[in-house]
Amino acid sequence: MHHIDLGLFKYMLDYTQMLLIEQCENWVIEEFNNQLATIPKFPGLKIFNNEITSVQTADEHRMIMKVIISIIDGIFDDKDPRVKERKHKSKNPYISSTQLISAYFSFVRMYMMSRKEEFSEEDLNEFEVRIFKFCL
Repeated sequence: MHHIDLGLFKYMLDYTQMLLIEQCENWVIEEFNNQLATIPKFPGLKIFNNEITSVQTADEHRMIMKVIISIIDGIFDDKDPRVKERKHKSKNPYISSTQLISAYFSFVRMYMMSRKEEFSEEDLNEFEVRIFKFCL
């Protein structure tokens, strides 16, 4: 599990930041950090007042995983002129906010499924289907 928390999820966050900067410029990272800092206090949930780059441990990445969808949801509007302008200048394929949310939702769902102690045949089949959908 540690590899998923600190490896794959950290990579997703790093790649997302790079992608957001390319598509929207630095203002979107500021918005990301503002969203992260405004998460209300809740027992068992660590609040990050600093930038996303301050997240270092696997435990901190698990905390971010709990709130990532609410942070990304609405972080940029595909119709925003700043986004539209850069959309065609990007060397990478454009990722809409809906696609980004969907990718994180699938990842978090697969992560939660993978933490089970026992798996039924049905669980494994569902996991396989989700992995296939995630990779498309």
